[in-house]
Amino acid sequence: MKITRHVFLVALTTTLTVPAIAEEQSPIIVTATRTAQTVDETLASVTVISKEQIEQQQPDDLLDLLTSVRGIDIANSGGIGKTTDIFVRGTSSKHVLFMIDGVKVGSATLGSVAFQHIPVSQIERIEIVRGPRSSLYGSEAVGGVIQIFTKKGTAKEQANIKLGNGTFTTNNISAGISTSAGNTKFSFNASHLSTAGFDAKKDSETDNDGYTNTSATFNINHAISDTSSLNLNLMRTSGTNNYDGFYNNDQIIQQVTGLNYNFAALSNWNVKLNIAQSRDESENFSGLTFQSRFITVRDSYSWQNDITIGTRQLLTVGIDHINDAVDSTTAYDKTSRSNTAGYAQHQWNGENNDIQIGLRNDDNQTFGNHTTGNISWGHSLSKETRIITSYGTAFKAPTFNDLYWPAAGDPNLQPESSASAEIEIRKKHSWGKTSVSAYNTQIENLIAGWPPSNVNKAEINGVEISVDTKLAGWNTRIELSLLNPKDKDTGYILQRRAKEMLRIDMDKKSGKWSAGLSFIGQGKRYDSTTNTKELDGYGIINLRAGYEVSKKLSIKWKIENLLDKEYETAKDYNNPGINGYLSLVYQGF
Repeated sequence: MKITRHVFLVALTTTLTVPAIAEEQSPIIVTATRTAQTVDETLASVTVISKEQIEQQQPDDLLDLLTSVRGIDIANSGGIGKTTDIFVRGTSSKHVLFMIDGVKVGSATLGSVAFQHIPVSQIERIEIVRGPRSSLYGSEAVGGVIQIFTKKGTAKEQANIKLGNGTFTTNNISAGISTSAGNTKFSFNASHLSTAGFDAKKDSETDNDGYTNTSATFNINHAISDTSSLNLNLMRTSGTNNYDGFYNNDQIIQQVTGLNYNFAALSNWNVKLNIAQSRDESENFSGLTFQSRFITVRDSYSWQNDITIGTRQLLTVGIDHINDAVDSTTAYDKTSRSNTAGYAQHQWNGENNDIQIGLRNDDNQTFGNHTTGNISWGHSLSKETRIITSYGTAFKAPTFNDLYWPAAGDPNLQPESSASAEIEIRKKHSWGKTSVSAYNTQIENLIAGWPPSNVNKAEINGVEISVDTKLAGWNTRIELSLLNPKDKDTGYILQRRAKEMLRIDMDKKSGKWSAGLSFIGQGKRYDSTTNTKELDGYGIINLRAGYEVSKKLSIKWKIENLLDKEYETAKDYNNPGINGYLSLVYQGF
């Protein structure tokens, strides 16, 4: 099934005449500005995936959740746990900053994040910010920022247990507990996932490529006083991944630890002190024979000050320091580097106009200083309609592989840099709300080829449309993305990016029953830089349902790829055909 732009626009237009819907409360976010504000207040293009949405969608993994978000495209190489690229607004996986509980994570050698190993059962909510955010976070935030918040302790004792089984001999068990003692809240969650998988790659090997993942998170929060608190977060996941090829078995570990101390220095001055570490470890095997090891450790420290000025202004200033270290069987010329940055952001909120200005300077041990900035203006045309314009710059630092890989790395490489402009219109209606945004991103000094060099330039133009409403009692969300990601020198479409993406979600609850449907459609893409390997567009349908046996116990099931569609998002790598999953969920005490 080829998905064309005409089909997308017809599907969207069909939904515009709809009945009334009650207005939902706007959720609080922190990623867009490093300060708390509602989604309606922010001047950034933001999507929040709530705890309720996660439970409703019954995702197998994190990628199932992210495919529901406009502006995000995914190329997967063979199912759960397999290598995955995530493109935000047409930028590469290396251009997406990924955080867990405020801590930057990722591989310093590859420069990307193994998204596929993050345990979905440990997630409380996800915040996705589209557009550049280097003026707040530094390197990587070219296409956007994805931040995961793990489950936290609650004042009331709670427990959760989930048992699941599905196609491809997939088994999943997760459990957690949340409680409190005086001014201290605790949370502990653990899970284990195993799947025999299917044949991931179309080659001479026809065996199933399995995957296992065992994970745990721990959180403790202590309120020292009414104006100060101490918080400790820990997440650790380990697993094995089988795939075709000479290197056919990976042992992986990812770990994130963060300690935060927040206090009010004055009535209008809040201080946040953070110490954190993230680890990315992988060992590669050929059969049972060890081949290589890559371990990267990132230590980070930050000092943030939020100063309220009057009733309409907030000034944020801070310092970030990061040290990356590599331990590997590959002999790199250098195995560590540090980065120190200072940043400032001013937010002014008027009655009909809001302005945000930010500036940051990163002093990197390898490539020296790099300055980024952003400016955003929001204007309320009416109580229901708001227009937002923004401009921002960003950069991506070269990886250790780019700089120091034996006999190929180039220590003189410069950071990739970008400039993005965007305009967005948000409108509330009697029947729901809509958002339409258009953006242009220019990227310079793209690192490409091997040996790597600063040669490429890219331009990405895009339009995103979101509609939230109710249709015949069904909560309905439509997310449409149209983009044109091109290599400016050759005119070719950037590799593995679909130019059209559509997702429609419809969910309804009636008494003890709940039901849902998702349609995911994507246009064609190319799996080569010269656009010679074309992958057809596709459309798939997923169904889900649930029944509450009691207030604490429920049964959930789902069927994915209902029409058993064969499709590829990476050349010669299979995606699952029709598959199902059944789970038993207990929540309470």
